[in-house]
Amino acid sequence: MMDWETILAFALLFCTLISFVLEKVSVDVTALTLLGIILVLAGLDISPNWPSVQVVLGVFSNEAPITIAAMFVISASLNKCRIIESISNSLSKLCKFGYSRFMLILLLIVAFISAFINNTPVVVVLLPVVISLSREMGINASKMLIPVSYASIFGGCCTLVGTSTNILASGVIGNSSVYPSMEPLGMFELSKIALPLLVIALGFLILFGKKLLPEREALSSI
Repeated sequence: MMDWETILAFALLFCTLISFVLEKVSVDVTALTLLGIILVLAGLDISPNWPSVQVVLGVFSNEAPITIAAMFVISASLNKCRIIESISNSLSKLCKFGYSRFMLILLLIVAFISAFINNTPVVVVLLPVVISLSREMGINASKMLIPVSYASIFGGCCTLVGTSTNILASGVIGNSSVYPSMEPLGMFELSKIALPLLVIALGFLILFGKKLLPEREALSSI
């Protein structure tokens, strides 16, 4: 039988996931509300098995969430400076090469940028640009947006800072009491696995993407 503290923790997690799915409340409000509930329960000292306020707030002393927050600041700064957008706008000159060659260049650029910047804002910035380019090339936007999404995911997995998950995993490894001698992940430690997967994925998308990807008329008409 599970302790009631475990049941309460799963109940809070379940309610949070439901809130994320329903989107009745913004994601940040849901996350802050969950943090507030946990802190209140910790302050009431409801059980010795429930984490104390010091333990809850001690999570923010870990380098992983701080690094993630810093990566979002860098991504927002690049977005404000329109660096990524200016690179994206220059892609319109490459439309003359045709779908396959253009997609190869586009996906390589997306993968490279996503390897050193959090991949989510990269896709957000490229979204309207890719839709505009799809109109110019006379191709359904879904045949370009889906490969861009996959390229950002595979590119983000190539380095430690490309995605928040890698940073969190490195932080957990570095502070593990089970394997105290294990070193945190290096900057390019995942590249030896992720790079071959990136090449395979991009090759598959370039060769078969246009035929296999669905045609979304509603999306291409945005």
